[in-house]
Amino acid sequence: ELEVWIFNKWGNLIFYCENSELINQESTCLWDGTFQGKKVTPGAYSYRINYKNLEKNIQKTQLGSVFIIE
Repeated sequence: ELEVWIFNKWGNLIFYCENSELINQESTCLWDGTFQGKKVTPGAYSYRINYKNLEKNIQKTQLGSVFIIE
């Protein structure tokens, strides 16, 4: 299971994706750098990623930031 949140510098949610039907070696929850159909302005955006592997009893959260340059 995978959940991805992306926030702008004011803490507003600009992207969310949830997927529980993950396939090995396949990309999912892709963000194209847009919000409401328009490219976001250059700058830093924070993210939160939650992922679970129920078979292996793994649950992790990753926090960080991504810098959009253009």
